[in-house]
Amino acid sequence: MANIQSLSLNTMGANPLRSLVTGQAAQQLTMTPLNARAWTDRVGSEYSQLFQEAAQAQSRAMTARNTLSRSQRSGMLDPSQLTNLSTQLWGAQGEAKLDALARQALFRMNASGLAGLEACLYPRDPLERMMLLSRMSELIGREDSASQRMLQTAGRDLQDRHGDEIKALENSTGAFDVMHHTDAAGANKAAGATDLRLIYLNAGRTAGDAILSAPKLATQLLAKFDGAQFELALMQLGEGVLADLRSACPSRHSERVSAALTNSNVFTNIRTALGLSRKMRTRMASLGEEVEATDPYLATKLLEEADRGCAEAHQLARSLVGDSQADRMLQNRDALTCLRQSGFEIPMPWWSDPAARLKLLADLDKLADSFNRPDHAPGFSFQERLRNGLQKDRLHYKSCAPAA
Repeated sequence: MANIQSLSLNTMGANPLRSLVTGQAAQQLTMTPLNARAWTDRVGSEYSQLFQEAAQAQSRAMTARNTLSRSQRSGMLDPSQLTNLSTQLWGAQGEAKLDALARQALFRMNASGLAGLEACLYPRDPLERMMLLSRMSELIGREDSASQRMLQTAGRDLQDRHGDEIKALENSTGAFDVMHHTDAAGANKAAGATDLRLIYLNAGRTAGDAILSAPKLATQLLAKFDGAQFELALMQLGEGVLADLRSACPSRHSERVSAALTNSNVFTNIRTALGLSRKMRTRMASLGEEVEATDPYLATKLLEEADRGCAEAHQLARSLVGDSQADRMLQNRDALTCLRQSGFEIPMPWWSDPAARLKLLADLDKLADSFNRPDHAPGFSFQERLRNGLQKDRLHYKSCAPAA
């Protein structure tokens, strides 16, 4: 009986406390929220602005988390990457350019479907395509729309086909940024960096186990850069490979390029060819024979002719300085000696056919010996001296032939 009475007293004593707590909670839940003016009057304008900015930052962070999760599911780039990459690719106005390109691509995709989207993506490299798809996905926002599903499919296909190249460009783009400042025209400032990124991609696209050669790389660089820009582009290409290799997640593309460049000693050979071309221009200038071709052009031609197996003096001269100047050089004893010295200084490993080097030097020596002939006069052209030499060779052969 006492236990029952005690239990009932305890229960009755607990009910008022529980009622009090429940009443306070209900009062808190039913509190009328303060409007902006009342909140500012209570905490002050400075604290009010801080709280508002904190609330906006929290909202932005939540939006970024949602966007990042969507980008991770579809293989897209997150917004922070887009900001950095667009600035590296196109300069200070890069993000505005990316936004304009993305809106234009959205318009064409809505008008023409997948064909319109592919038409916007086709002219661009894999990284630029992924950036466009990512910004378009960010602009659409809705995950359940047909346009969003189309973009996600395109993004996954792009990652499957060019994922390694996208990573390579993402790691190395910052190293090519210096090329923005090499062009005089403002509209073409980004052209140098874009061209160098494409050369970096092509360097790793060599089929099979073939080694990227110095003539091929020099030809690609010469097509886009000449003069002082050639050596700068060559140096920045090496910096791009190193930046990719040193990144937190190096691409397999950089490993292929570095292996190919190292095995074939490409950078050293191109720099050696530049040194040979400068020597040749200096020697020719001392003879009063100005060579109009630039050092990168001469270096590229020296590499190409050695790789091709050039065995004729006239072919080498025409390749280096053109037809008219080649004829003039071959009719000048000192210029011919200069040309022979340049051919002799080409390193042996450059020649695809070692016998071709010997034939070339022999042909140059033969032309030099022709200056000792009595018929070598200023009035005789190169073709006339060659024709006379062939006729003398025939007469000598007949005189030495045994009698029938």
